[in-house]
Amino acid sequence: MARCHWVRDSDVPGGKFWLPECWGGLYGPEGCYCAPEPRVTRDQLSARIEKLEKRIEQLEAGHAPA
Repeated sequence: MARCHWVRDSDVPGGKFWLPECWGGLYGPEGCYCAPEPRVTRDQLSARIEKLEKRIEQLEAGHAPA
């Protein structure tokens, strides 16, 4: 998902320009209402879930977790 952000470009006065991705972003960084980036991605959560499921299986089987 795209978010409002600064783009660095030496050809532009000031060396950077604002690229809005939401309507509020048209008014500048203060107006941006894009959702923040998630701290944990879906792939990271899936890997954690798989690891926990394996551990549960080991515990249910009576084996110590590795």
